[in-house]
Amino acid sequence: MIRALAAWDCGPLGYWIREQPEEPIMPGQVGPDSALGLVKSNSAEVWEKISDLAPDKEELMVADE
Repeated sequence: MIRALAAWDCGPLGYWIREQPEEPIMPGQVGPDSALGLVKSNSAEVWEKISDLAPDKEELMVADE
């Protein structure tokens, strides 16, 4: 599984998360005519999305104790 996040720290203009094109972007998927969708965010939301990138326990291959 591929997980990705595209976010920009624009200083006084705040944080922006790219929602379109949707992550993950595969080679050849976007071009000059592709739509770009950004959503203004805050640091808490960015950190929440970063932590969501980590796999859940069910997704990890660990031995049961």
